[in-house]
Amino acid sequence: MHTFTKQFKISVNDFPKGMADIDSHLTPLISKKTGIEEKHILSYKILGKSLDARKKSNLIFNFKIEIEVDPSININDLFLDDPAQQLSKKNKNHNLNSLNVKKDLPVNPVVIGTGPAGLMTAYLLAQYGLKPIIIDIGKPVDERKKDIKTFFTDRKANPKSNFAFGEGGAGTFSDGKLFTRTKDPKIKFILETFVKAGAPEEILYLKRPHIGSDILPEMVKNIRQEIEKLGGKFVWNSEVDSLIIENDSSLKNIALANGEKISAPVCFAAVGHSARKLIKNMIESGIEHSLKDFQIGCRIEHTQEFIDKKQYGITNLPKCLGAAEYNLVNKPKENISGATTFCMCPGGIIVPMVTEDGHLSTNGMSKYARNSGFANSAIIVNQKAQNFPDINEVFNFIEGIEKKVFNAGGGDYSFPAQKAYSFIRKETGNLDNQETSCNLGIVPARLDGILPDRTFTAISEALKYFEKVMPGFMKSGVLIGAETKISSPVRFIRNMDTFQSSVDNLYIVGEGAGYAGGIISAALDGLRSAEKYLSKVE
Repeated sequence: MHTFTKQFKISVNDFPKGMADIDSHLTPLISKKTGIEEKHILSYKILGKSLDARKKSNLIFNFKIEIEVDPSININDLFLDDPAQQLSKKNKNHNLNSLNVKKDLPVNPVVIGTGPAGLMTAYLLAQYGLKPIIIDIGKPVDERKKDIKTFFTDRKANPKSNFAFGEGGAGTFSDGKLFTRTKDPKIKFILETFVKAGAPEEILYLKRPHIGSDILPEMVKNIRQEIEKLGGKFVWNSEVDSLIIENDSSLKNIALANGEKISAPVCFAAVGHSARKLIKNMIESGIEHSLKDFQIGCRIEHTQEFIDKKQYGITNLPKCLGAAEYNLVNKPKENISGATTFCMCPGGIIVPMVTEDGHLSTNGMSKYARNSGFANSAIIVNQKAQNFPDINEVFNFIEGIEKKVFNAGGGDYSFPAQKAYSFIRKETGNLDNQETSCNLGIVPARLDGILPDRTFTAISEALKYFEKVMPGFMKSGVLIGAETKISSPVRFIRNMDTFQSSVDNLYIVGEGAGYAGGIISAALDGLRSAEKYLSKVE
């Protein structure tokens, strides 16, 4: 038995148009590319897969595949043209399954939040025999889904159970993107954990993997149940009001909004950047921090058919092609800020991120199949930290926009919307017969008057440039609401050797800490912090 690794370029046209699961049917093509008879190919494992859509007339899948053949095959003959392909590069392995753990650690560390950072922190702690107590302001995911369904019926905000708060955090109801530019062997641990919990196995090798909001709820529930099996305890419907810090700068207790206090010999605060009240309370308690740049913008929506045509050159897609994505950037010019697309959701819907009554922000969400018929993305503009004196001014600025969006939509959580070409002309325009993915509908409004002038100018210039890059992008696009929950405007200072905050035994992790942005980077920050806490100093 011999094993070797080889890279292949395979045209989309080489697959039957009706075949969706091409990854399980590669043996004939491997045989054709290598010259090895199919009967001698014992198995294969996909190590990497991406799509090259630069030539619309010939879309190409790039595969990296580990192939197992029977011993009768002399694999050295296969690499006369490219010897470098024979040996795959050895990937660095994480050591999370074999940590040298400190003795006498407190049995019940406290974790605040059940988003990716909180869940993966608790998961690793539980793997090493600790029994974490995990506190969340929201509800378990099944109850959370019911609350969201009720919101779409009665349009009454539930500040503690919504698209942002509850089991799994904001990522549970998103596209479930797992792409990150961070290179760390621990990411493999995260992806393998997700797969064991029900995520598609393809996330282990796709260049731009995603899970989908129909799979994510079950996945996070399965991770929670595994933590519970290992002795962890989840405390739901419990809002953390403040952290009680001793005069010696050590954490003592966690105070809940209902007056209860929970002993916290060590705490991992994975609160997410939407937990503004708690973040302000943490700052007021004296935890060292700094303001950082953050972003705001608008969602833009198109038909998915339009995006497919622009990116693939076709609209009647073979089943092996997913809904097309895009990533567009307009660089800054003199006195004009740059703008970029963010969190693009192919085949997705736009959902209301409501954590306070009378506030409204957008987010994008897709199911695994990405088959809504619409595509949406935020267009975001950086906001400089130096323009704000403190965190109160930052939050007042953001919340002021959210209130304006709510009122512009009519005060019932419908989204205000404006055609992109009307936006740059500063006209209300009309939305006659405009179809949308927004469940609560859209109403005509002047988004150009809601956003700060500098942000409006940056998005306008970006739209003009995107129209050149992708003709029809501005002319057929509709801007919807405002996106304000993108990244944290604050970073809590940490000791980079221990990952502790300025308070002993307090680890502030994930997006709310200002060290992550997205599911993988947040989960990774949680793992790194838990690893630092568990491991002996070598």
